[in-house]
Amino acid sequence: MKVIIIGVPGVGKTSVANGMATAGWKLVVFGDLMLAEAKRKFGVADRDEMRSRINVTGYKRLQMAAARRIALMRGKVLVDTHGTILKEGWYYPGLPMKQLLAMKVDGLVVIEADEKDIKARRDRDKGKRKREGDILQHQQTNKEFAAAYAALAGIPVIYVANHEGKLAETIEAVKKACEHL
Repeated sequence: MKVIIIGVPGVGKTSVANGMATAGWKLVVFGDLMLAEAKRKFGVADRDEMRSRINVTGYKRLQMAAARRIALMRGKVLVDTHGTILKEGWYYPGLPMKQLLAMKVDGLVVIEADEKDIKARRDRDKGKRKREGDILQHQQTNKEFAAAYAALAGIPVIYVANHEGKLAETIEAVKKACEHL
């Protein structure tokens, strides 16, 4: 079974995904697969450089290479990725249709949180990662894209709130949702 988990930067998506890994899920970070390929093909050093230096066509190729690797994986696989990527004012699909279908996933989990919680998490991460954009707009855009992804792939989507200080409860909600796939 393969499940994708998405959320805006600072929502706690990776923390939830790491919690799922302790419950027997193989955690695959889509961006790590892309970055490994980008380092080989384009000589980039990190994700910020990957987003800024590689054009849309190159980015799609990196996504497809990652999707094909994921398609070959077996067992309980949780794919940690972004539903949308804010790049130079544009929202770029984190899961273009061809790449989404190539992965052969069974479900989609969208992690959400209150704007103030996301801002506080981003403030704690300052200097580690580049976080930009209007949080509410980005979350709404993710919801809209998630609905489209689910319709295109014929998979269910669930929205799970990750409230500050409630990570364990969020992980349990995601585990329970995945049991029904």
